[in-house]
Amino acid sequence: MRRVFFHIHIWKTAGSSFLNICRNNFGRAFHRDIMLIQEWFLSTEQLRWLLMYHNWIRCYSCHMLSGDLPYDAEDAEVIGISFVRDPIDRFVSSYNYMMDDNYHGGYSKRIDFDELYTRTFVDVDNPWWRNGQAHIIGGNTAEEEALGKIRKNLENDRLILLVTERFDESCIVLERLFPDDFKDCSYIRYNVSAKKKNIAESQRKVVSKYMDLDTELLKLANNYLDAKLDRLYPDLDERQRYLKDFKKRCQTKRRRQSYIDTAKSFEHSIKKAALKIINYT
Repeated sequence: MRRVFFHIHIWKTAGSSFLNICRNNFGRAFHRDIMLIQEWFLSTEQLRWLLMYHNWIRCYSCHMLSGDLPYDAEDAEVIGISFVRDPIDRFVSSYNYMMDDNYHGGYSKRIDFDELYTRTFVDVDNPWWRNGQAHIIGGNTAEEEALGKIRKNLENDRLILLVTERFDESCIVLERLFPDDFKDCSYIRYNVSAKKKNIAESQRKVVSKYMDLDTELLKLANNYLDAKLDRLYPDLDERQRYLKDFKKRCQTKRRRQSYIDTAKSFEHSIKKAALKIINYT
């Protein structure tokens, strides 16, 4: 029976970095956001169809996934993976991302943090932000049910719950849990906002009252990650050695990418200069 991982890609939780880890490990058996089904949230029935008619997929990363996954599929062992982040930091990071020059979404670059807060929590009380991580990972369900469903999926080993702020530790857990699937989780960071707006502590506190369930979810994720590390790396010295080696692998990958980027930039400059000479003559 094939094993299929569904990466529940919650925005601003290092998902872009992780989907590239998935791409590097699964190659052509990986698929991402380019929609195979045109819906906002994919239902269990739609994902069963996906498994049946796209049997080449072994890893699928998508913003449209929730914790409502086809765990009872007959022809596949389904495992959900999701990263959880400090909910206030996640909201602040989203604001910074929307203020970036490369963002082409629906908000004006002139919107301030208080206005975004008002639009999100006061005007519409957006469920994808009000305890949004628990809402999504819990299966797009009512708040009071979300954590219970998440705990049940963790206990049944259906869900892998990882922590954005502990990304390296999360990666070495995956390498040890699934050595045949995640052979190398070394990574380069992607989709990081360059500009950072100063957000006052008072503004963060105002947001926090809409994030109580997500705060509990973060505690659950940290406890889950600690338990996995203790089981998979019981020898603390071995754990530190492995983590140190993992960080070296990441540094090597970043250096190689830097060389490639420099070479491409140089090639682009040469071509640009050559075109100028041709046009001039």
